[in-house]
Amino acid sequence: MPAGKLTEQHYQRVHRHIFSDVYTWAGEYREKVRISKGDSTFCYPEHIPREMEKLFEGLRRNNYL
Repeated sequence: MPAGKLTEQHYQRVHRHIFSDVYTWAGEYREKVRISKGDSTFCYPEHIPREMEKLFEGLRRNNYL
């Protein structure tokens, strides 16, 4: 598992580490691919940058829980 602090960039490195054998875009924001699992639809690509920013800003405000 990649070492690092809980930042967007670290999250992307962890995602790449876990999913690089599954998705060619692992570790990068999906630009066009919409995915779901069962009845759950994942965040639409056009919303990912904004939602990631909100998520990590909330973590920073809360001293990373």
